[in-house]
Amino acid sequence: KPFTCILTQPLHVFGINENDQIKIYQKIASNCKNKIILKKHPQDKVKYNDSFQNVINGLVPFELILSTLPKGSEIISLFSTSTYRTTGFEHHNLINPNCRNMKERILDIIKEGL
Repeated sequence: KPFTCILTQPLHVFGINENDQIKIYQKIASNCKNKIILKKHPQDKVKYNDSFQNVINGLVPFELILSTLPKGSEIISLFSTSTYRTTGFEHHNLINPNCRNMKERILDIIKEGL
């Protein structure tokens, strides 16, 4: 069965608190039909285990996870450039990684949703 792998980002650098980070990824997950795997960014220190069943430590290389995902899986991120290396998988960045007003866009997602 395919999975949806959500890649987190260290949003604390934009002043986003831990609760809002969790809310963002819960909103993303609520729009997914597949089983969710949450892959933490190496600099993301949020504890997601109470909110998500399948959380992968940030120290595990994303490339290793990619090699184990079944066909039909998808990769979702707010703005990770790691998604560019996901040939063979459907991938989505919800925010352009070159966005000039990243913090504003993140706050919009918290307030208004995806």
